[in-house]
Amino acid sequence: MLSRIVVSSQPMVASAVRMGPTASASIITSSSWWIDLQEALPSQQQQQAKQQQIRTVHSERQVKRLFKNHPARQRVEQRKGVDRTPPPLDPPTFQPILQPQFLPNGWSPLLDPAELGLKELPQYPFHVARTGNKPNNAVGFLPVYSDFRLNGYKVTTRIKKISGDRDLFLKELRSVLNLPEPLNKNRRDDPIRIRTGGIIEIKGNHVRQVKKWLAGLGF
Repeated sequence: MLSRIVVSSQPMVASAVRMGPTASASIITSSSWWIDLQEALPSQQQQQAKQQQIRTVHSERQVKRLFKNHPARQRVEQRKGVDRTPPPLDPPTFQPILQPQFLPNGWSPLLDPAELGLKELPQYPFHVARTGNKPNNAVGFLPVYSDFRLNGYKVTTRIKKISGDRDLFLKELRSVLNLPEPLNKNRRDDPIRIRTGGIIEIKGNHVRQVKKWLAGLGF
């Protein structure tokens, strides 16, 4: 239908020229809507294509919910014998030397080697320093904190003041908390991350477990 209008518009203009300037001006003005329509169509098509492209982009949460953890995909992988469970972790290399004690505020005393029958505490490739600037040079707290975000829906644990071999510290931490690395090697799926300044962030509230482990090592 549109092609017929385009072809028929040319004789109209030619006949209008023979009829005179007044008639030709009116006919050309009436056919100008078709030119405007042709100019508007590409822009509308581009907008529709852009909207379709925007709709096909999924967020990471949607991709994980729709594809990675989809029940249909899990059934197919189960039929094919695909096992996505991570391998078991090795036990920690460094075992606690005693059972620490904590006050209600989360503070624990430093270990005395003499009480344990040792000349000095064991030396580790990594070190976690306690908080300082306490009155009367008192022993500080272990730098392990919980962080609540999104009105409490997202809880993480942060460990600060770590020095030495961080890779070995992460390996020991994964063994203690039983948090292996994801098989896809995607850092976003990893429950343990290294933030700016060397702060280690863990998904979930593991403050008591981490403090008990560090205090048992003598930090």
